[in-house]
Amino acid sequence: MYKKITSLDQLKQLTKNKKVFKFPIKGEPVASFNKFDENNSSTLEVEENRKDLEEIKFAVSGGMIGTIGVTTVPAIKTYTDILDSGKYWTE
Repeated sequence: MYKKITSLDQLKQLTKNKKVFKFPIKGEPVASFNKFDENNSSTLEVEENRKDLEEIKFAVSGGMIGTIGVTTVPAIKTYTDILDSGKYWTE
C-alpha cells in the first residue's frame, strides 16, 4: 500500500534515490493507491531535494514518459505542485 504525500514535512524528508509514484497520471486524484498500474502510474526517483527552493528534481525513466532513445530525463516539481495535484505517493 502506498502513502499519499500530503504535507511539507513528508516532502522535506524525501532523500536521494527515494522512489515517488504518480497515480493516477490521467483522471482526478484518488483516496487510495494499492496496486501499481503501469498504464496509469509513473515511477520517479528523487535526484535532489532542494529544500531551500521547495522543489524536487526527479530522474524519470524514459520508458515511463514515452520517449525513445533517452534513458533518464530530469523533471523538477515544486512542493506546491506536488501537494496541489494530490497524485504523488511513497511506499
